[in-house]
Amino acid sequence: MEKSRKSVVITGCSPNSIGEALALEFHKNDYIVCATCLPHEQLSDLEALGMICCPLDVTSDISVANFSSFLHKHFAKLDVLVNSAEDYVMPVLDLDMSELRRIFDINVFGTIRVIKAMTDLLIESKAAYNGSKAALLAMGNTLRIELSPFNVKVMTILSGPVESGLMTRATRVLPSSSLYLPVQAEFESRMSHEEHGVKTLARGQFATAVYAKVAAPPMNFWIGPWSRAVWVLETFGLQSVWARIFTRMFRLDKLRKVKL
Repeated sequence: MEKSRKSVVITGCSPNSIGEALALEFHKNDYIVCATCLPHEQLSDLEALGMICCPLDVTSDISVANFSSFLHKHFAKLDVLVNSAEDYVMPVLDLDMSELRRIFDINVFGTIRVIKAMTDLLIESKAAYNGSKAALLAMGNTLRIELSPFNVKVMTILSGPVESGLMTRATRVLPSSSLYLPVQAEFESRMSHEEHGVKTLARGQFATAVYAKVAAPPMNFWIGPWSRAVWVLETFGLQSVWARIFTRMFRLDKLRKVKL
């Protein structure tokens, strides 16, 4: 592997995903890109550009171990690791516990598996680690402290809606027993970010902005529609305002008129 070029591993690079956009951005900036996807997926477009594409199931210890062996064989160091996360939109009362466990295995335990497998390569290059999804915020704060003695920087990305094939691939529907059936239309539009006047950030713009932060990453990077508003409301303890906004956005006021 060329020692003069920087390297990046990006998980979750399936077609039309945010991970794919990040892979293209780093490739454009002359990084050696190792893009991963699930074993049943294909990354032929990225391979055609000269990127290294590998199967990786972050929920499998064996898959992560095999990927780690490949990296250690071909990379002396790793400059950037980007862990993508999966989304799950569903009212708490309607959560499917098996699906919730799967999401946690991907977003939390899977992230930890990957980080543990690559920590020595990151330390070797005094690298940057990037994670997405607010659910990983606490873990990012812990990692930032624990890895700081080794000059590994950790940035947690907290984004508003970003254009992605993830939501169009999702087929989740409210169960017939759901208390939220009166607002089913609002739920379905949230799945595609089509209503409520909420704009989505283009994947390319998101990737460019994230790449620009890699050299000197902040602790938390807020980006995209609504992200600044969320930061203000969270920072200054205005959660009640946020609750009113969401109630209005998802028309939860309809539920007050429904007899259970």
